[in-house]
Amino acid sequence: SLMFFFFFFFNDTATTEIYTLSLHDALPICPKNEITVFFYPTADGPCRFGQYQDFMHDLIGKQTFRNVTFLSTSSKDGYGGFGNKLTSLIWNSVIISDIFEDIYHAMIVNAKYPEKALEKLQKIWGQVLKGIEGGKNTFYTAIEKAANDLKDIEQNAHLEALPQVLIVGEIYVRKDGISRRWLPERLAESGIISHVAPLHEWLHYVDWSVYNNYLINDITLSERIRTKIKNSIMVRSERSIKNIMEKSGWYIKRLIDIDRIIDASKKYISPKLPGEAIITVGGPMAEVGKEFCGALAIGPFGCMPNRLSESILNLKMGKDQILKYRKDDMTKAVMNDIPHLPFLSIESDGNPFPQVIEARLETFIIQSFRLHEVMKKFKNIEALDSPG
Repeated sequence: SLMFFFFFFFNDTATTEIYTLSLHDALPICPKNEITVFFYPTADGPCRFGQYQDFMHDLIGKQTFRNVTFLSTSSKDGYGGFGNKLTSLIWNSVIISDIFEDIYHAMIVNAKYPEKALEKLQKIWGQVLKGIEGGKNTFYTAIEKAANDLKDIEQNAHLEALPQVLIVGEIYVRKDGISRRWLPERLAESGIISHVAPLHEWLHYVDWSVYNNYLINDITLSERIRTKIKNSIMVRSERSIKNIMEKSGWYIKRLIDIDRIIDASKKYISPKLPGEAIITVGGPMAEVGKEFCGALAIGPFGCMPNRLSESILNLKMGKDQILKYRKDDMTKAVMNDIPHLPFLSIESDGNPFPQVIEARLETFIIQSFRLHEVMKKFKNIEALDSPG
């Protein structure tokens, strides 16, 4: 997995070292005479996201690790309290982690020599992690080098020419290989590239909710202004990092437009309901048929926000509903041929999918290829009509 967590090792000389490791890898090497702080964000709302840190606490206790504690920040204040320097480092790290996941999903479909490509990708990722641990300057140096190194990995086709599917849903399940039953790898076998809704989309949503007074009661004007300024700085960093990585040829730059995502879904889900449901609905409604040829929503078994999203998207991905929100020429042209955009919701408990889900997944893949061909036809016509 390309996901990572932060660990802070504090020693007697009052210095702090930052490591980017998984909990499984970090705990056995925790220095016995130092304090290890495991950074673990949490969230409120109708979701089990806030329960994961309790599981981690129990795990630490059962393994009898000493001098280990947790630093849990909350979505209520936009995960504030770190200070500018560390906030910037964490933000940059989350973005580059999401980008490398996109690159991995592209390579398992489009690399000319997949095994060699993935081996090189893992090596490049290790160099980026060292850059993160060194701070801002070494981080940007590392990703510039990464983009250049990635250029050398041969592709079978241009990424834009290949079908791409959006995977949304509960954060942990959509990001964990076992929980999502390796859906991106399954789609890759059919020649489809997956774009898993990024973690930094959630952080944009949290800032949007704080600024609009949906997470904090009686937020002051100065707090709203501070959140707005912080987010504008985050957007600039996001654009800079994505511009660099786009040069690799292995990454399609997609800037998060949280206003557009929420506008697409707020008619069906109130922004006053905190949690992922509103962006799980908004992403597919705003982007399928333009950037993606289908959307999958995956969540844990019995997850209320995921079932809420499923109930809405099953009914609102049709032509009449989509054209109420989207007025662009491409959407109108696409939906003349495809009156209902491909969507599938899946509940996962970590076990293999039942036969009915396997059958629905096969149908979804066929529908996604059909939409991809229609989208490609429109883009080719548009290119011919463009001057030059």
